[in-house]
Amino acid sequence: VRAGMPMHQAKSLCPDLVVAPIYREACAQVHDAIRDILEQWSPVVEGCSIDEFAIDASDLSALRFDLPPAW
Repeated sequence: VRAGMPMHQAKSLCPDLVVAPIYREACAQVHDAIRDILEQWSPVVEGCSIDEFAIDASDLSALRFDLPPAW
């Protein structure tokens, strides 16, 4: 069983599979909140799925962060 596998296939591979409920409304609210944050950083934000986004990060290279030097 792996991420993204259709439920019927997962259940056929693992008959004792316990499936947790999905709270779609709560997931949608978090999705929207995360999108709002990402839109502050990039003008191009695409929701790929309920839990994935793609952003245009080409202009983020000009930002300066206080990060320790790489090893």
